[in-house]
Amino acid sequence: MDPIIETVLETEKPTSKPLSTFYHPEGVRVPTRVVPLIADLEAAKLVGGFLSHSATYFCTYCLLKNEHKGLLDFSWISRTGKTVREQAAKWLHLDTTKAREKQGTETGVRWCSLHR
Repeated sequence: MDPIIETVLETEKPTSKPLSTFYHPEGVRVPTRVVPLIADLEAAKLVGGFLSHSATYFCTYCLLKNEHKGLLDFSWISRTGKTVREQAAKWLHLDTTKAREKQGTETGVRWCSLHR
């Protein structure tokens, strides 16, 4: 995955059209990138840095615990990209395999190239 991500990062260019924001109503140019991930669920979780379907936090979209996956009340807390990247960065900077396993178990996230 690293060579693909390196290529994406090298060719990243600011958008041609300025995007209006709260702080910059006149518009600001921002870099954007799209990396499609097309795979079966197990492979997508592996490449995307998520733990398997049997992990405590098995879902890539929300923070539903595995023990509650039969509850379909749809009031689950959604995962955010920012939180996932923060959890992945924390996992990356841990020194031991045991610490990484513990962090992964607690969050359901580990580092992968897509988090760059």
